[in-house]
Amino acid sequence: VDGNLPTPDLSLYLDLPMDSKTFNDLLAERATADEVVLTHDSTGLRVVPSSIQLSLLEEFQTKKVTRGFEKFKGLSDTVIIDSAPGLGKEVIQAARAADKVIVVATPDITSLTGAYKSVQLCRMLGKEVTGILLNRVGRFKSELSDAAVLNMMDQLPILGKIPEDRYLAASSMRAKPVVQAFPHSPSSRAFRKLACTLTGQPFREEPMVEEIYHLLGMK
Repeated sequence: VDGNLPTPDLSLYLDLPMDSKTFNDLLAERATADEVVLTHDSTGLRVVPSSIQLSLLEEFQTKKVTRGFEKFKGLSDTVIIDSAPGLGKEVIQAARAADKVIVVATPDITSLTGAYKSVQLCRMLGKEVTGILLNRVGRFKSELSDAAVLNMMDQLPILGKIPEDRYLAASSMRAKPVVQAFPHSPSSRAFRKLACTLTGQPFREEPMVEEIYHLLGMK
């Protein structure tokens, strides 16, 4: 569910039909939960986009957002809410609807300081924070070490580390998930490993021949 109501982008990244029903329509009671769930053609992923129309942003009432998120709980065993960054009202409503929370940050002091505030907020709401996901790892030589990250984040486990990867930008231009567009890229490997961590499945390394394909730029 694209819970980033102020600046949604899920429909753009996945090239979803622009005339589709959205989460905003559910909040405005113009559609049911079933009607706003779309199936991505090439992946089979079931997604709920939010509207990119600025005029619709003013329609929703913040107090309705949590109830809107909760309407999806009966439609799938697992529902992932991709919330907006920061500590805005829509973020608080997403946290209220969640059973567990994963905080995403980059390995630098500014990002991690904001991330820890998010952890504190979730704990105040009585929510379990499963851990932290580090994004754009390896972008700068001066980034914090894992030990420093754990120290700043009160020893919350690092669930995964998504590396800085040029294939992410390339996959967004293709409007496809990177694990589909470039399945042997470093970020795809990291996302697969993260999925295994979250689902309790064993992670299998790629065969050597596939690593060679990647090094040669052959996906």
